[in-house]
Amino acid sequence: MTSLTIKVKWLNPVDNSWNIDEHVTNDDPIQFIKNEYMPEMYAEIIEAEIISPRLENIKSALEEQYPHVIEKTTLFWGYQEFHQFINELIMANRKRQGFAYDALQEIYFISALHDLAYPEFVKEKEVWSDEYLNMDSSR
Repeated sequence: MTSLTIKVKWLNPVDNSWNIDEHVTNDDPIQFIKNEYMPEMYAEIIEAEIISPRLENIKSALEEQYPHVIEKTTLFWGYQEFHQFINELIMANRKRQGFAYDALQEIYFISALHDLAYPEFVKEKEVWSDEYLNMDSSR
């Protein structure tokens, strides 16, 4: 669960001194301060940091169900042959069963990331795309 670490600067009305406390909360920080400090203690947030749990042990669908695909994807990453590998992966083949929906989504996502990281390997225009055929849907 995501939590919030806040540093609160507050005025102690008894001795008129400023203090700084650190709190970890899952609640709204403003409401937390209203509940934690009395109105005569003038308190304000001076620093805040969101703390998210580490997701180290969570595996993707590809890692869980198709570890060999991850290995080959890593092998082709950064090379021009990457797209040929991806295309061969997603093309129907009678010898293979096919991919689960979530794994297929990951393959498309990884392919999009590769396009962003290595734009020099992205084809300019596909032969049958609207852009290539110069079609305009407004006509």
